Amino acid sequence: MQLTVSPPAAEALKQVIQEHGTLGAPAGVRIGVQGACGCGSAHFGMSLDETQDGDTIVSIDGINFLVDADSISYLEGAELDYSDELVGRGFRINAANQGNGGGCGCGGGGHHH
Repeated sequence: MQLTVSPPAAEALKQVIQEHGTLGAPAGVRIGVQGACGCGSAHFGMSLDETQDGDTIVSIDGINFLVDADSISYLEGAELDYSDELVGRGFRINAANQGNGGGCGCGGGGHHH
């Protein structure tokens, strides 16, 4: 899958991983969609996590990103960015596929009409 990470985001993530590395090294950074039901925009969540079955692992700039099967379609072509401004500080995911047709309802793949 295609995922872009801006240089500031990569730097910030490496710092986070380093800080938490002493607690036992997680396999990577999990990016997932939270609450992608309905036609609204998906909310993305990030956490340090270990690899789970069914994950797609995308290695960018020495960082492993873990993406579960449900989130791949939302994150395809997305860009991870980081802002260190006082207002709106933190990571942002700019999803390319957000809201283009197939975003309505909760599709797990097992729903056939």
